[in-house]
Amino acid sequence: MGSDELARDQAQVAEFAGKSRIGSMLELVQAADRDKDLLNALDADAAPGITVGQIDWEPPIPNPSMILNVPFNNKELMKKAHRDPGVPNFFLKPPSCLQSHTKPIVVDPDWGAVIPEPEVCAVIGKRAKHIPDEDALDHVFGYLIHNDVTSHGLKFQLDSIAVSYDADMARPVFFQWRNRRGEDETDAYFVYHARSKGIDTFGPMGPRNHYGR
Repeated sequence: MGSDELARDQAQVAEFAGKSRIGSMLELVQAADRDKDLLNALDADAAPGITVGQIDWEPPIPNPSMILNVPFNNKELMKKAHRDPGVPNFFLKPPSCLQSHTKPIVVDPDWGAVIPEPEVCAVIGKRAKHIPDEDALDHVFGYLIHNDVTSHGLKFQLDSIAVSYDADMARPVFFQWRNRRGEDETDAYFVYHARSKGIDTFGPMGPRNHYGR
């Protein structure tokens, strides 16, 4: 997007900057990891503009290796938790759920309540593991908006299950994350989000990717 709020063809922007053709956002992420000056060299205003209304949007990164989400990042909600684990919780959404800007979210009435959960999404620009907290942002390529659409109806009707363990099978680690009603209570609860968060079109993303911090 240029300063005139018109869109640009990314491949043309790269070519105007004397760079190799960059045909997708994923290619841009990978190229920026190899060439540290690439983003500073790209000037969207140098390429001809395209009226936004003419664009058939796609997700900025249609095939990410992982969509890692953080639940319970609402501090007020966390106050109601039985135990604070002291670390973030995570869950995954499949890339197949991605939907693009202005495209419809498909909801079946039988799925019950469906809610939007707009989030700020960090695009990780290079592989990393066991890095110090202070270096984490050095691995972020940019940011975009992601809507973690969720069906509470599916989550609590089809994606959740409770199990009462026999006493000889129950282990303290099964229950240390919650308050128990007594030492003899051996209920465990499981929630799997494959349906409630991963159905087709339940992951609108974009349209823009804002580079840098």
